[in-house]
Amino acid sequence: MHFCPRRAMIAPAMEGGAVRRWMILGVVLALEAGCLFEPAPLTARQCDTDTDCPEDQLCQRGYCAQIDGAPGPDPDPGPAPEPSAEPEPIAEPSPDPTPEPEDPPFDCDPPLVWFVDADEDGWGDQAQPIQACERPEGAVDRPGDCDDANSATSPDADEVCDGRDNDCDGLFDSQDDNAIGLSAWYPDADRDGWGQDAGATRVCQPPLGHVDRGGDCDDQDPSLKPESAEICDGRDNDCDSQIDDDAEGCQRGEVCDLGRCVSAEGERCRVEEGCRSGLVCQSGECVTPDSPTGVTGQWDFNDGLRATVGADLAYYNDATTENATEFGATASFGIPDMADGPAAVMHFTGTSNRTGYRMTHRVGANGNGRRSNQYTLIMDLFYATEPEAAYRAILQTSLNNDDDADFFIGPNRGLGISDAYDGEIAAGRWTRIALVVDLTAPRDRDNIFKYIDGVLVGAQDQGGPSAEIDARWAMDTVALLFADNDNDGELWPGYVASIQVRNYPMSAHEIALLGPPNAAGIPR
Repeated sequence: MHFCPRRAMIAPAMEGGAVRRWMILGVVLALEAGCLFEPAPLTARQCDTDTDCPEDQLCQRGYCAQIDGAPGPDPDPGPAPEPSAEPEPIAEPSPDPTPEPEDPPFDCDPPLVWFVDADEDGWGDQAQPIQACERPEGAVDRPGDCDDANSATSPDADEVCDGRDNDCDGLFDSQDDNAIGLSAWYPDADRDGWGQDAGATRVCQPPLGHVDRGGDCDDQDPSLKPESAEICDGRDNDCDSQIDDDAEGCQRGEVCDLGRCVSAEGERCRVEEGCRSGLVCQSGECVTPDSPTGVTGQWDFNDGLRATVGADLAYYNDATTENATEFGATASFGIPDMADGPAAVMHFTGTSNRTGYRMTHRVGANGNGRRSNQYTLIMDLFYATEPEAAYRAILQTSLNNDDDADFFIGPNRGLGISDAYDGEIAAGRWTRIALVVDLTAPRDRDNIFKYIDGVLVGAQDQGGPSAEIDARWAMDTVALLFADNDNDGELWPGYVASIQVRNYPMSAHEIALLGPPNAAGIPR
């Protein structure tokens, strides 16, 4: 039997006999009101975790209770206690118990990270990390081993040609420039056993159509290769960048000249064409001509700076200019031949100031002065590319000139000086230019004449003190070719096949007879 809860809890808290009297009164009133009854058993939901309970309850001591922490009703609370003389004090709800702190998983904070090193090479597998305060057995503190089952593979191993990524950098064999075992292989298109240097590659295995030695200067012709014998045919047979040097096949007393065997100076001949360039056949012997045509200097570059007529050229700045100068044939430089065949050429420098070539022209003093006031300069020129510089120096009349050169190819590709540039010297084709200077001409007459391929393209009167006898355009005993000494970079490299100087101003008719450039050089 239970008391009606509503009636049973109405007794106020009193002390002594008053309390007892009120409690007895409460029982009597309950009996009168019929409040004594047999209630249905109380039940509570059993649980293992909070998820077994409604949202507003928690699982405590195996039963669902309100969120405030009060436990659910006891499923069998038992008989109600008899009222005592003294009311028991109402207990204050106890707060939720504070959970005991768990022991930290590690003694160090934060823990160190280690990596499994199965192959014991000192490098671990980064896919197998371990957290621990002390190094576990079989683990290391360096990740990066890309094959932890092979002790020969690690970031500090050498890459070798074996089909694997030995040093764990994501590259293997030929992909890795540092691989041990890489070899240079050269494309060999003509299958002569020698490859061309251009296109060489360093790989582990030879690519198809490649060989292990380079140096082939013409990979379309199997007869041209480093082990071939040099013969007199106007080509570089042995790929040493020299044409017909020490060529075989000529008879005693003959020399190889522009691909043909001809008589040297002092040797017997039948016709002039049978003599070396610059020589003439007189009385059956090859000799240097006495230059009845006024040619005092000619250079055809069959033998370096050696003169065909007159004094040899010399380097202006020996080391700098010589290192930048090359000799060969048109084909060896990959530039066009002349209209009538290959020619010997010089590749002249044009990369820095104080470079160029000393020309002892032997024109001598003329025009009633102490310098060369009347002369003609002729050149066969080729420029492979358009210049970056606006001007290209041609002639500087004195070694002591520290300002500008005295004749240029100008920004419009014309020939001349002082904003008067005529004709066109274009890149990619051979051009024969001629400068005719006559400083004895009257002041109101032209004194500089310019020709391209035998055609007069312009004339100018330079006038003033600079055009007087022995002034700016008069040549000293030694002049400079392709030089400009005022440090403004008005130079450009090119090729020259023949240069000629005459000791008088040639007429337009004489210049026209010379015609365009030809393989034999400028006619004398």
